[in-house]
Amino acid sequence: MVFYVAPTPQPWGTYLEAAPVGESIFPDFGCEFLPGVASQLSDLLGGGAANSDLLLSECGVGAADAALVYESTFAGRTFDDWYLPNLSELKTLYTSNVRMRVTYTGFPYWSSSSPGFTGWVSLQKGSEPEANAERFVRHFVQPIRAFGPKGPGDIAASSTSAVVETQPATTAMVPVTTAKATTTTAAAAPTLAVSPSSHDFGTPDPSVPSDSAVFNITNTGSGALSFSSLDYSGAHQYFFAPAVDCQGKTLVSGQSCTVSLSVYTAGPVLTGVYTASYVIVSNGGTRTITVSFTSA
Repeated sequence: MVFYVAPTPQPWGTYLEAAPVGESIFPDFGCEFLPGVASQLSDLLGGGAANSDLLLSECGVGAADAALVYESTFAGRTFDDWYLPNLSELKTLYTSNVRMRVTYTGFPYWSSSSPGFTGWVSLQKGSEPEANAERFVRHFVQPIRAFGPKGPGDIAASSTSAVVETQPATTAMVPVTTAKATTTTAAAAPTLAVSPSSHDFGTPDPSVPSDSAVFNITNTGSGALSFSSLDYSGAHQYFFAPAVDCQGKTLVSGQSCTVSLSVYTAGPVLTGVYTASYVIVSNGGTRTITVSFTSA
């Protein structure tokens, strides 16, 4: 059942669909924590498929494999492109009230998102995400798939389908001798703005998450602003936790969304200054938020 329809065709397609069953799939995560893999995982809508491929290449078994091997047949056609959703896709599935049980109070659902320190994010409907789920416990898996046109001119759901664009035939023009005034209209263009652009958390308590720093992401241009990437970079990125309101959104002129960042080290760290960059890539430009804290 479709639980999300993108406002415009995205690189991954237009529709996100939940598999008809999911609660009966009940594996452990089955994958060691690999910092190099965690830094490549996406939490954007549609990003769970690439996450699952990456996890499968590193692990081969567990939650991502359980989603992959699920198959469903409808009207004589078998769909085998299911994958393990990331946290944004699970949250969207939850808010759509399509598949995840409304009153379920037992085990949560695995996601393909990593919190960046020692575990894997999972989500239980009606509660906050568990950002450090023990990978050897058993959680449910709800497979999903993405499909639909992936861009202008693309009429097929398959990523292997060729996109053919035809150019209009040219027609000879008869010159006229009368001068005519012409008016040029500038194309609408989005512009990405971030305020503020940095935050120093000072010396936070290493055992609890810090207060969040909120950054306003605004479209100050005239066209529609869409995001292609929102993610950390830098050696210390795993000490900073994001809460992103912008994922999957398209901002019209003057509209804003937020990125909230906090510090959580899960215990003491070596003395020094820790910094990271949160990079926002859009069709209106790229902006970088710089965050830091000091461990005494």
